[in-house]
Amino acid sequence: MVWVQLPDIPVEFYNREAVRMIAEKIGKPVRVDCATELGARTKYARVCMEVDLMKPLMGKFSIEGKKYMIQYERLENICDQCGSYGKPASQCSYRSPEPVAADDEVVMVEETQEEDPSKG
Repeated sequence: MVWVQLPDIPVEFYNREAVRMIAEKIGKPVRVDCATELGARTKYARVCMEVDLMKPLMGKFSIEGKKYMIQYERLENICDQCGSYGKPASQCSYRSPEPVAADDEVVMVEETQEEDPSKG
């Protein structure tokens, strides 16, 4: 398990449901920290995750076309060329014109409230 920081996401996404939706694109969310849920710290959202370190780690995601970085707490040596854990990019044999760490669009869907037919 690892704590993941989602820096600079819009304040309206600082709630359990939105952070979990974003986190599900990265791995398996376990819990959202209290400061994130309460909106007490708006520099970054924080969520505890189960991630498979044998697979490339996601390096960024986007919301409504804007890209945001993902920071993994206490995980060093994440290759920004292939997303693998355990080696820096200088030791990576994979070469690409752009980093290939996963980039995924997170689609946020607003809940719609049904109108009460008795209120006319």
